[in-house]
Amino acid sequence: MTVPVAGGIEHGGQVVAVMRDFPDAPRPFVDLSTGIGPVAYPFTMPDADAFHALPQADAERALVDAAVHAYGVSDSRCVVAGSGTQLLMGLIPWVLPAPHVTILSPTYGGHEQAWRLAGAPIARVRDVPALWSAPAGGTVVVCSPNNPDGRVVPVADLLSLAAHCARTGGRLVVDEAYADFASDSIAPHVARSGLVVLRSFGKSYGLAGMRLGFMLAEVAVAERVRAVMGAWPVGTVALAAGTQA
Repeated sequence: MTVPVAGGIEHGGQVVAVMRDFPDAPRPFVDLSTGIGPVAYPFTMPDADAFHALPQADAERALVDAAVHAYGVSDSRCVVAGSGTQLLMGLIPWVLPAPHVTILSPTYGGHEQAWRLAGAPIARVRDVPALWSAPAGGTVVVCSPNNPDGRVVPVADLLSLAAHCARTGGRLVVDEAYADFASDSIAPHVARSGLVVLRSFGKSYGLAGMRLGFMLAEVAVAERVRAVMGAWPVGTVALAAGTQA
């Protein structure tokens, strides 16, 4: 769920702020806007000594290897770990700028907000066939499974659309934040040109406060995003929890 605010769209999930407006509401207050799994993965915390040092490169490699296995990616160089997909979607317009953006709507507002901040003109369309008419050279954004309506675009259709975008000099961004709850994923195909996939960790594992997410893309794109993020993009606890889960 997203709500309009001055200057853009604000993501849901701010339970404490919402409860201030409904002080007499029954408890517990259940937030359905973000789709976070209700049961947290029971990970083992690292030893206290781990917090005295910066996150280790070996630990990040172990996390990426675990993601490669979980998402069916063929090359670890295609996987970028970051502090949540919200951060990664915010980087995309700056690292992979586009002259215009087409978003399959209605959907949550994070992508539109990120592109608007980067100054890109945005068009919203309501069905998949309309995406094929997006202007050449732009970026197309599809959330599948979608929030808030649960719409799923078949992987075969997404692959055809990705190929079309690549042929016309554009790019397809597929947000699979809820793909762990679905039966199919485009993630194994990310090595192809013109395709970027976002995968959330916190939702399906019930650890949203951990702030961990992944961008999957062709090697050249992944390396560019990784370089912009710099060293230590993921904290010690998230590295441990993500690798275990």
